[in-house]
Amino acid sequence: MYLQQVTVDGQQEAGEYFLADHTYQATQTQTYSITASDVSVTGGCTISPGSYTFTEAPTAAPSECTTPYEQPASWDTLQVTSTTPGIANYIEPLNVIISACSTVPLSDIQAALGDWDTVYPSTEVTLDHAHIKCISPEEANVAGHGYVTEQEAWRYEGCREGNILSVAGLENHVRIWNQTVPGSNYGAWFITASYETACVSVDGELYPFANPEGRRSLDFFHCVDGGPGSYDTDGYDRGAQDFAHDVALAAGQKGWKVSEETITQPLTGGNVGEDGAPFDGTVYVLTVTQ
Repeated sequence: MYLQQVTVDGQQEAGEYFLADHTYQATQTQTYSITASDVSVTGGCTISPGSYTFTEAPTAAPSECTTPYEQPASWDTLQVTSTTPGIANYIEPLNVIISACSTVPLSDIQAALGDWDTVYPSTEVTLDHAHIKCISPEEANVAGHGYVTEQEAWRYEGCREGNILSVAGLENHVRIWNQTVPGSNYGAWFITASYETACVSVDGELYPFANPEGRRSLDFFHCVDGGPGSYDTDGYDRGAQDFAHDVALAAGQKGWKVSEETITQPLTGGNVGEDGAPFDGTVYVLTVTQ
């Protein structure tokens, strides 16, 4: 639609004259020419033909993220010195990454998850007269600046309900460390996820807390599924897979886009975690974008 000012009896009035329309999609900056010829529909009006030009530049495409994460200094947490008879010193594998290419902040991802509550810094709950901590601190070196304690830790169904799930070996939790990545607003988040069973140590032997033998002690802690004192198997592999699935499901419900790939972790510390619980090396890399 072409709009020009016309004068009628000495008064300026707006007149609308339809010329043509056309969609221009410039792949590079380019100048276009438009020529208008005069057309009088009624009356004795005349219109002077004219030529016009305009320049269109292509809209810059958003820059693509090319670095979802940097290789961490170690793919395992720092070895924990065990103080519990029956549990050897152990490390845990980093098995989930929230990519630095994500445009959704970690706090929004947690809010979308709903059932995953913050449990670090640690607090204590009482279950069946047993006092237990929500989660213990561990250290990882994902940024190359030395080992640091997790920035956050979440437990499915929170501290109390999550620990109730652990009695049956159904408690999933994650510890989370941030890695700054150049060009990323939020960086990458490295996560170790695992299912655990509420367990106790009796005379140096590990038993599930729900086991009759386990009732001989109220020294309540957690054993990773797949190791002694636990129910079920593959606590690290199932924990990572189910947590990645929960993130993807929650993001989809928010209308966010999720891309997922798996990589094989360089097994610098072997293929076992706490007290011999196995780990197959699969790491889930999730990118969550709006």
